[in-house]
Amino acid sequence: MPSTNSTLVRRATTLSTLARALVQALEARGLDSSSLLQRAQLDPVLIMTPGARVPMEAMTRLWSLAIEETGNPALGLEAARYIQPASNHALGLAWLASTTLREALARLERFHRVLSTGMSMRLRNSQARLELLVEPADSGVLVAKEAIEAFFTITVVKCRMLMGEEYAPAAVYLMRKDPGLGDVYREALGVDPQFSSPANTIFFPGDRLDDPLPAGDPELAAELDKISERYLSTIDPKAFTHSVRDILEDIMPSGRPTLGSVARLMNRGEKTVQRALKTEGTSFQQILEQTRMSLALTY
Repeated sequence: MPSTNSTLVRRATTLSTLARALVQALEARGLDSSSLLQRAQLDPVLIMTPGARVPMEAMTRLWSLAIEETGNPALGLEAARYIQPASNHALGLAWLASTTLREALARLERFHRVLSTGMSMRLRNSQARLELLVEPADSGVLVAKEAIEAFFTITVVKCRMLMGEEYAPAAVYLMRKDPGLGDVYREALGVDPQFSSPANTIFFPGDRLDDPLPAGDPELAAELDKISERYLSTIDPKAFTHSVRDILEDIMPSGRPTLGSVARLMNRGEKTVQRALKTEGTSFQQILEQTRMSLALTY
């Protein structure tokens, strides 16, 4: 459930490489991106700086201007082609080192703030498949529908890197109205999306979620996770707390989570988790109780 934290609204940011991908898509069409960046109030030097952040509000303006300039309502699918694994910071590389697709998706949920602090991403088990719900992180954050479509397309591409080019999600639901470009969406996503849906959701088939991946490397993935944690701590003083809460929200519906189980999923010792939470002014028990309350309200 999105929060109502006004501070989050003011500070919502997006990884600069996502803005860069949109600029590359525009330039591939022969358009002058510099004028659009200026109108969107985005610094062209900033979007070329690895690890930099751009304001979510400015990024949403850029999407709007880009759609107006190109007349292409499916520009998000096009921009996704310019995203490489390293474009997603350490998260993209850790994805490739994941031992199963389920683990990769859980890693995406845990570290999605690396990509954008303005979007919330939640995994939920739904019958024989896994559901990823994407929505604004706050009721006051405006997320461009094209940005969500770009994210879904990027996720499908990354799944194919792990599972093979034939991989496709079980279903994709989009809140936007049907733009009448069915073939374009089918090619990018692997399925015909359901438009005018109540939520932006992508469903992953359950039959291959736990297949071992040949390139899986738990040690490398754990080290890359630490890089993501350090990066998040520079943009969010409560990053570790948020990571613990994300894990609790994922595992709580299927059992009774403990500090030990959460620590193992974070590749950390229990004392390390306790110390990190204490530094951020909270405790595991406090987060557990808050998460229980939040999930109860959601249900």
